[in-house]
Amino acid sequence: MNISQLPRPGRSFYTIAALLPFALCISVLFYGGPFHQFIRSSIGDLLAVVFLYFLLGIIRPGSLLLRAAVTGLTACAIESVQLTGIVPHDAPTLVLLLFGSHFDPWDILAYFVGLIVAVAVEYGICAYRQSRRSPPSVSSTTLPNNHE
Repeated sequence: MNISQLPRPGRSFYTIAALLPFALCISVLFYGGPFHQFIRSSIGDLLAVVFLYFLLGIIRPGSLLLRAAVTGLTACAIESVQLTGIVPHDAPTLVLLLFGSHFDPWDILAYFVGLIVAVAVEYGICAYRQSRRSPPSVSSTTLPNNHE
């Protein structure tokens, strides 16, 4: 099915879809259990990209692929800034949360996986909505009419 032909969800969908990864990002910040470092860095980055993708949907719903491209480029640009060392390691916590403190090539993979998750969720919802709107298809076999 062509992506551009799918019905777009409304802003309420994007709002809910953005709040869920945002809440999970907050919980990741406070998580201190097993695999803390992996969860905070990789899963946190994945969730941050999902959040950004749906946040852009609230601001400007429209082309799913354009939003994915803008989200991916934004995430990679922020990661690239970390190569420059502009953000010091002792920067305020909010700055470190938004921009990170050091470049990690694994973050790019987490961003990519996050984008796949976000696009798949939106595409799945749109395809489901489309299937609910479409009239049932007529099968090639006709059932006999017993009411004659």
